[in-house]
Amino acid sequence: MPIFGTDTLVPDGGPTSLNGFGQANPTWINSISDSNDETTVEQIADACNFSNLSFTDFNNEFVDINSFDVTFRMRPFRGNMNCAIVMEDDRGTYNPFTLTTEGTALNNYTHSFLQDSAGDVLDTTALKNLSIRECTISGFGGGTGSAFRLFIADIFIVVNFSTAIPTKSITLDGGAITLDSGKITVQ
Repeated sequence: MPIFGTDTLVPDGGPTSLNGFGQANPTWINSISDSNDETTVEQIADACNFSNLSFTDFNNEFVDINSFDVTFRMRPFRGNMNCAIVMEDDRGTYNPFTLTTEGTALNNYTHSFLQDSAGDVLDTTALKNLSIRECTISGFGGGTGSAFRLFIADIFIVVNFSTAIPTKSITLDGGAITLDSGKITVQ
């Protein structure tokens, strides 16, 4: 029976390009990586995007990677918003995807990946040097103006993994084993 777990990767570098936000670096990256809903970055222009936002590496090499989820914790001002995102790793570029807000409450919007950028089964190598190569923010349905603005509280990646329960053996050259409670299964 496998043991399931998760690990969270947070932004640790970049972005190399940042347009249309009310904050600049380092305030921008600190705000989207602090797990605090009170610190947000705010869109202030219709043309809004960022490039090359890198994430911490996944460092557990003794597990099977089941999936990873890219999450934006965000809310629109009034009109729904789109975030068109392109991810990449050392092997290449993932298929682009779009996260679309619904309502004006702060929520998590997530896209899951079951394969690496080459279309192969995920492994720990695929989770090295993960980055958002490009994120373009726009009003849903082409909406523009001050009603179509976005607030981002956090951006993070959750890695879903499993590992087999290690088997243990007992070798006894002589003597006896006393079991006070429980059960022993011999195969």
